[in-house]
Amino acid sequence: MEWHKKTECVQCNSNTTSGIYSSAIGYSNSATGDYSFVGGQLSGSNGKASFSFGQQVFAKDNYSIAMGGRTIEAYGTNSFAVGRYLKTYTTDAMVIGYGFSSTSTLNNSINNSLIIGFNSTKPTFFLWGGHPMASTAPAKSA
Repeated sequence: MEWHKKTECVQCNSNTTSGIYSSAIGYSNSATGDYSFVGGQLSGSNGKASFSFGQQVFAKDNYSIAMGGRTIEAYGTNSFAVGRYLKTYTTDAMVIGYGFSSTSTLNNSINNSLIIGFNSTKPTFFLWGGHPMASTAPAKSA
């Protein structure tokens, strides 16, 4: 193994590390992105320099962060998801809180936005382009 391809597995119970300088800790996790980190159980960091920690938590794209438990998926470069039953689907999207279940998640598919919600598939708070709104979608232009 060449030094520049080194991977680290601190606790290697069924963990997989294949990205350059990737690391894993916990049980049955996968760090396939270069410079990625995964910790917890049944989780994965697939993007370059991605970070995931929790149970069934996945940082799918480059520089994405996913933390919490049960069905969290951060798709999209620079996306961020923290809580439970959450998904981001686009670049620079953030979601914080709790969806309803693994099949009824709280999702953010709007670039450059933050969604916060609790026990729902609809956001309680939505911020887009620097303007707070009390709606579940950005205002449409005329």
